[in-house]
Amino acid sequence: VTRLPPAGDLARDEQWQLADFQAEALWRISTGKGVTVAVIDSGVDGSHADLAGQVLPGIDLVTESGDGQTDPVGHGTTVAGLIAGRNDDDKGVVGLAPEAKILPVRVLDEENRYDDALIVAKGVRWAVENGAQVINLSLGGAGDSPALAAALDYAFAKDVVVVACTGNASTSSAHRVWYPAREPGVIAVAGMERDSDELWSGSITGPETVLTAPATGLLGARPDNGFWRVQ
Repeated sequence: VTRLPPAGDLARDEQWQLADFQAEALWRISTGKGVTVAVIDSGVDGSHADLAGQVLPGIDLVTESGDGQTDPVGHGTTVAGLIAGRNDDDKGVVGLAPEAKILPVRVLDEENRYDDALIVAKGVRWAVENGAQVINLSLGGAGDSPALAAALDYAFAKDVVVVACTGNASTSSAHRVWYPAREPGVIAVAGMERDSDELWSGSITGPETVLTAPATGLLGARPDNGFWRVQ
């Protein structure tokens, strides 16, 4: 991760994925307006300029207090910006669904980890019960979880779309697609290299993979109104 100063115009110029997805054309069809996306992650800094007004009151299941809008790691803020960063000016990070709303659900601790998948299961259920139409899980691990499987089934029964990452090789000794991405019904997403149709070397993939998405050289929002380059 490379930290950058809060130079908004630089941020806009660096978002190569917008051109690859032909975002301007997509936005003529849909901007995500009316859709609530739960980001089950490390929390989301809703005070970031690119997320101001985009983040709904959520929940912090780590401290069991607060509305999920505290992010000591930055991961959830970056994810939220990639999804729903504002597009009403010419600066900063723009999401592919800039008029969607983010429902933050904090399940990751200060080390960007969870010890028990039960906390993720609780987050999934809470998100469904509080209006999420899409759930994003940029997390996972090697082991299956009956509790999380049941929570995902609950989401599917309520017509909630669940998206999860297939995993990063650099943070896992496992070579299988992570759980919950490998749970049937979840849209499992692997990573692509910038300016290429090649799979990113750091991405785990397997037969459960449904989609690939840009994964390297991304510029994202970080807490305290900054930006950083991530993969």
